[in-house]
Amino acid sequence: MIRLSRRTKNRQDDDVLCLQLRKEEEREATIPAKFTAEMHLAVESAKRRKLFCMKDAWARRRALRT
Repeated sequence: MIRLSRRTKNRQDDDVLCLQLRKEEEREATIPAKFTAEMHLAVESAKRRKLFCMKDAWARRRALRT
């Protein structure tokens, strides 16, 4: 087995990530823009919901402590 220096290994990982990103971008180019926008909105609302739930949990925990 060839031992790679950490820098070389990271560079290889970066290359792999770049390839994956390029593939995703190519795939997204084929998806209609409207669908992508809807997905983006869905993801954003899910993030917001999750954050709200987390804030709610933090508030409950704080209330229990006092």
